[in-house]
Amino acid sequence: MIRVYTIGICGEGSRREKELEAEKKLLRACLGYDARICHLDTGAPVVKAGELVLRSISISHSAKTAVLAIGCEGSAIGVDIEGQREQLAKVAPRFLSSEEQRIYGNSLERLAMAWTLKEAAYKAAGISGVDLRTMIDISRVDTESKIDVHGFGKPLHVYTLNIGDEAFALVCDQSFTEVAIESIS
Repeated sequence: MIRVYTIGICGEGSRREKELEAEKKLLRACLGYDARICHLDTGAPVVKAGELVLRSISISHSAKTAVLAIGCEGSAIGVDIEGQREQLAKVAPRFLSSEEQRIYGNSLERLAMAWTLKEAAYKAAGISGVDLRTMIDISRVDTESKIDVHGFGKPLHVYTLNIGDEAFALVCDQSFTEVAIESIS
């Protein structure tokens, strides 16, 4: 089972300050007051809580929501959340292949989902220098719920959801049958 925790981003300060505060609240609610995020040399996040170290985690933020996903230890996991923004239509040729533009490019809702799929796959693969447009193939997601990442060696399994006007994607290298999503207040 993969556990996903969400919390609304609000309060005073810059967007980054509000994101960090939301992360802190998620960690405290899920893992206790001593939980903190550290980063590996690759930039991948890990959570440390006392003696506990969780490596199979992923974190994402949109303008409105912060998300923490915790997978089975040893799994490669990626999560992303994104609102529907006009800017996605402008940058779509930079992150979608021509086939993917044909599949996803007809609405902001679909473009937001495409972006979250690419970002979540990038995080799960953990390969630096990945070109989102050419090295992450999301063309099979609608039919097979799988993503191929050039150089990763095996397909990634996908779970997607629209939360209000935000697209949410969860990607893992191990098949999973259950996703538990909990909103933290």
